[in-house]
Order: sequence, then C-alpha cells, then structure tokens
Amino acid sequence: MNKKILFIEDDLVIRFTTNKQLQKWGFEITVKEDGYQAYEFLMSTPTLPDLIITDIMMPNMSGIELANFIRGEKRLKNIPIIAITALNEEDLSKDDLPIFDLVITKPTFAHVLKREITQILKLNDLGLQEKY
Repeated sequence: MNKKILFIEDDLVIRFTTNKQLQKWGFEITVKEDGYQAYEFLMSTPTLPDLIITDIMMPNMSGIELANFIRGEKRLKNIPIIAITALNEEDLSKDDLPIFDLVITKPTFAHVLKREITQILKLNDLGLQEKY
C-alpha cells in the first residue's frame, strides 16, 4: 500500500516538480494550492494522509495557520507535518517552529525531503534509486 502525502504549495513550478518527484518515489499525492484548500480536503476526506508537506507562506491560509489547525484537531493532530519555506530560520517565529516536525528551506530541498520522508514515515527502503 502506497503512503499518502498531502502536498500544499502555491508556487506552480515547485508544486509541479515536487509532485512529479514524489510520485516518482512511489507516493500517492494529493496536491492543494493553499492552506484553505488543504483544510477543506482534510475536513472532508475519509482517508487521511500519512504525511503533510506544506509551504509556509501562502495566500488564504498560511502553512502556520494550517498546522495550528491540524494540531488542534483530534483526528488530525498526529499526522507528521514538514514545512518547506524560502524563509530562513531567523525569519520564523520560535513559537511557530514546534508545530512542524521538520522545516526544510527551498529551493534546494529535494534530497533532504527524500531523506526526511523516509525517516518520518519510518520506511526502511523507498526504492528511491533514481537520481533527483
């Protein structure tokens, strides 16, 4: 059974390329363009994702707002959340960091993302032999 990832990113190029890479690695991906679309999805889906990967800065609902919502919902609170951001660590509030399991900086995050997904989902081998 494929692991399910909810991927939220407002930048079209990053959304497209990361979605393709995650699919190539064998994940079942649901893609949303902003936090509000992800919120609506999470509230309506009977099958929850195994992992959420979200941008932080997005229109309508930021990744921080989305993560706070997720952490406050009994049904959702244990889903791991990886934040991806163009912000550097100094730009992020120390109060916001604990809501994420991991924060990865864009744009060079593919190899880090692969390693961290493997670790967070406790997968021994993703069969990720392709180059990224």
